[in-house]
Amino acid sequence: LYRQAKEARRARKREEEDAIESYVKAMLEKGTIDLSARWGSDHQAAAAAAKGADFKFTSLDSRDLEAVFDDTLADEKKRREDAERADAKALEDACQDHLLAFAKWFETDLKASKSAPPSSFKSWTKEEPHMTRLAAEPWYGEVLQAIPDQAKSDDYKRKVVLRFLDRVGNKVLDDLLDKVDTCRKLLRQQIKDKEMTVKTEVEGADEAVRSGPLVATLGEWAAAADEAVKNEVNDGFEPAVQELAFARIVADTTKRIDKRMEAFEDMLTDILSKPHHVGMLWDVAKSKIAKEPEFEALPFAKLRIQVFDKYMQKLASRMAKKSLEKKDGAQPETGDKPVPASADAPQGAVPSSA
Repeated sequence: LYRQAKEARRARKREEEDAIESYVKAMLEKGTIDLSARWGSDHQAAAAAAKGADFKFTSLDSRDLEAVFDDTLADEKKRREDAERADAKALEDACQDHLLAFAKWFETDLKASKSAPPSSFKSWTKEEPHMTRLAAEPWYGEVLQAIPDQAKSDDYKRKVVLRFLDRVGNKVLDDLLDKVDTCRKLLRQQIKDKEMTVKTEVEGADEAVRSGPLVATLGEWAAAADEAVKNEVNDGFEPAVQELAFARIVADTTKRIDKRMEAFEDMLTDILSKPHHVGMLWDVAKSKIAKEPEFEALPFAKLRIQVFDKYMQKLASRMAKKSLEKKDGAQPETGDKPVPASADAPQGAVPSSA
């Protein structure tokens, strides 16, 4: 009897695990959930209902059910990736000419963008305009048609093609990034030597804060650079690479300014956070913070004032909220009654505490 009961419990557990697995696979097939789905009580109820009106989970608790749910998704994700990888491998033998066409097209497209190159081919594909241009190429459609299983969904076939292109895409990107980085170092060194200020799109960071000129374009950089350096750049790199290198400098400068703005506001929070600081004028605040390293690190006068004004608005709002909460906390609770005067006290007199 003990063995029978033990076997019955095992069978029941397998049945409940199968119920979750079948439910997950059915929902994935319908598109009701995707591989990023998370377990919830609604899934438990739906899985039970799928087995039958009288079915209940009695062997597995919620934690066990969640583990089966997550494991099923993980297995399905691996199965799909294996299938995509196998189909992408099959394309390598059938579409070598298309890979060469893609490599040439991708390099041209990257150079034409005139914006800082992405870190990987995968990150490039996340931008819909990029994918629209890629899908418009004739060879792209031919690669889609070469996928062994044409019964698969369009989304699946798209993933297979991108996996097929990934290695070559990253190789093209790495080669271009090496050229861009080498060129960027030459441009950057001349910016430092000539005391140039790189202009970005950050509002308020539009003034020259060094002895040299404010430069917003590659042409303005060239006008301020030494002739020997310009010749070295022109001889070593085509114009498109130079533009990408300068775009990279602008992007890096923008990130650096953003971080310094955040540090400047953090400094204000540390020093000017009391109620009496609300409404403080910039000239007064400046005398208190001018020696702080965050003040010096953010060299743009307009930007300092801009960050300060926004911080003061936040401080005023925060203090007003605290004042309101303190006032509400001081109110007597509903139903409280005043302490009655002593019977011996004259009418209107405050009773003595003695």
